[in-house]
Amino acid sequence: MKNLLLTILFSSIAIVATSQQCPPEWMYICSDGYLYDVQSDHNTYNLSETDFKKRLLENAFAGLARRVEVRIKDEAAMSKYAENGNVSKRYASTTTFSTDVELELVENKTIYNAKTREGYAIAYIDKSAARQFYRNKLQMTINNIENVIKTANIYIEMGFKAKAGEELQKNALPLIEQCDEPLFWLNFYELPTQQLQEDNNRVNALNKQLKQMVAELIHGTTIFIECKSDLFGSTYPKLEKELKGILSKQGCNFVNSPETADWVISIESFAREYNQVSAGQFSTYFAYVESRITIYKTATNQRVCEDQISVKDGHTFNYTEAAKAAYKQLSSRLSDLLKEYINE
Repeated sequence: MKNLLLTILFSSIAIVATSQQCPPEWMYICSDGYLYDVQSDHNTYNLSETDFKKRLLENAFAGLARRVEVRIKDEAAMSKYAENGNVSKRYASTTTFSTDVELELVENKTIYNAKTREGYAIAYIDKSAARQFYRNKLQMTINNIENVIKTANIYIEMGFKAKAGEELQKNALPLIEQCDEPLFWLNFYELPTQQLQEDNNRVNALNKQLKQMVAELIHGTTIFIECKSDLFGSTYPKLEKELKGILSKQGCNFVNSPETADWVISIESFAREYNQVSAGQFSTYFAYVESRITIYKTATNQRVCEDQISVKDGHTFNYTEAAKAAYKQLSSRLSDLLKEYINE
C-alpha cells in the first residue's frame, strides 16, 4: 500500500490490538533488514475473519507509520551526511509530514487461527528493496537531467544560447530539487555511507554545473557590432549606444572581434535632406535616414538578415534636428529587428 495516513491512528477502531512477539514464520522479517510493526489480538468481537484481519492490519499500518515518523525526527537530529546545508533542507521538507506519512514499498501479511480466534498482522518494508527502489528513482532523475543538458548543448552548438539557458532553467533545475526525496530515503533506509556520499556528490556536482551553465548562457550571448552613422558629414554615435543598451537588457555582451562573437551586426546609416515646407512664418524641415543592416550568425556560418530601412522625420529648427528625429525612429525599428533574430 503506497500511502499510509497517520490519521488511521486516530480513527475509531473496534479492536484494541497490541504489539506481540513475531510469529516464527515471520522471524526473517522481524530483523534488522526490515522496518516492521506486528499486531495481534483475539477476535472477541465476533467479527468476520475478513473484517478482523482488516482492522488488525490497519493497526499494523498505523504502527509502522508511527515508527517511520519517529525515525524521521531522529534522523533529522543526526544529519548523517550533511553537506552545504542540503540535509537540513531535506529533513525540513520531510518532517512536514504531520498527519500524512507517505510510505512506499509497504507489504503486509496476516495469520488467523479460526479455532483459537487469534490473529496476527504485520506491515513491513524490506530495506534492501527500498534502497534499490530509491537508487533507481534517483538515477532516473539524474538521467533526465543529463538528457536536458544534452539538449541544451545542441542548442548551444546551433547558436541558440538563450534558448539553451531557458531549457536548463525550465526542465533541469526543477529536477535537481526532485533529487532531495530519494537522497533522504536512501539515508533513511541505511544505504552505506560511502555510496550515499557518492550519490550526494553527484547531485551537488550536477547542481553546480547547471547553475554555472545557466549563468553563462543567460548572460553569455556575445555580439560584435559595427555601426557607422553619418549625420551630414559628422558621426552620430547615439544610435550605436542605444542599440547596445537594448541588447544588453537581453543579456548580450559585446566583444571587439567578430571571430569571438556569436553574432556579427553591421549597420551603415546616413542622413539626407528631403525638403522644407513653409506655412506662414513657420517652416518644417524634413530629412531621411537610410540604413543598411546585416546580421551574421557565426555558429551556423549564416547571414540571417540583410535589410534596408528608410525613415523620414521633420523638425522646425533645421535638417540636422530632423535627421536626429529620424535616427530616433530608426533606433526603434532596428531594435525590433534585432530582437527578432538575436537570442531567438
